[in-house]
Amino acid sequence: MKIQNYMMQNLLNRKLILLINLTYMLFSHRFQAYGFETEIYID
Repeated sequence: MKIQNYMMQNLLNRKLILLINLTYMLFSHRFQAYGFETEIYID
């Protein structure tokens, strides 16, 4: 039971890390776009 539980936990952690990485990539792209737009507006 302990080994199975550990594997499930490991799988969940991997999915969570993947989700965080994907959202981070998405948000960083959006922030870069907004930063670019604000730079244009400032100029």
